[in-house]
Amino acid sequence: MSLVYNGYMGPVIGRLGPAVGYLWRGRPVFRAYVRHIHYPNTPQQQAERQWFVAMVRFAAEARSALLQGMNEPALRQGMTEGNWFVRSNKQHFHSSPKLGEGDPQGGGVCHNSPDQITVDYPRLALSEGPVAPVTPTAVEIADDGILTVDFNKNSHLRHARAIDSVHLYLYNATLRRGLHAAPVRRCAGRVALRLPDGWQQHDLHCYLFATDTRSLASPTTYISPATPQAPNLTEPQPDTTPSSHSHTPTTHTPQPLTTNTHPNPYPRGKP
Repeated sequence: MSLVYNGYMGPVIGRLGPAVGYLWRGRPVFRAYVRHIHYPNTPQQQAERQWFVAMVRFAAEARSALLQGMNEPALRQGMTEGNWFVRSNKQHFHSSPKLGEGDPQGGGVCHNSPDQITVDYPRLALSEGPVAPVTPTAVEIADDGILTVDFNKNSHLRHARAIDSVHLYLYNATLRRGLHAAPVRRCAGRVALRLPDGWQQHDLHCYLFATDTRSLASPTTYISPATPQAPNLTEPQPDTTPSSHSHTPTTHTPQPLTTNTHPNPYPRGKP
């Protein structure tokens, strides 16, 4: 700090080159100009940004499904369906910053990216409302790449209706792409979706929900990614055990599905 004696032009207030003039206790003084960094870009900040990017990217890809499943609660809160999804599911996206090597102060470059964000896919909610959830019974990928999901026509719940629309959303975590199948009536008992080439070997996640004629939705039902897998092309072998009766080919019965249904926030109907 340096003192400045007023000349005929008065004291200097403000920045002047590498110095800043101001009044200190009624005296004009100078100090060095210090640049304030508003974008430090620390590893923790990079991880926070990539964590947010991963959520927004998923919401943008699932926009068609969110418009159906999150319309009513988002409208009630005065926000978009994508913003409501981020607000409701941010605890299921996890990020851990990776500091740069050789920097003990942690000031290195963070190597985190949206690809390294871990997502708890079974806990994601793409819909919310008082409608009865969809209960899947079987899932299969045919040789022609068509994914079919069978579900109960009547879930034996109060708000289940035959005219409810059932939606299937399939997310490919490997390619970060999603597909929204054309909705079907609950009374149909089956929804189908054609997969692009090569998707059978990727990490797939299925989500089911229903909507009624009032634009209300049901809680999301998640189908385990282990169930939609490549079909078994091995032909069933006939039973070669000696017997006096005719031989019957052995077939494999599909195993029960592993599902996860989010709790209904409206157990008594429309809020």
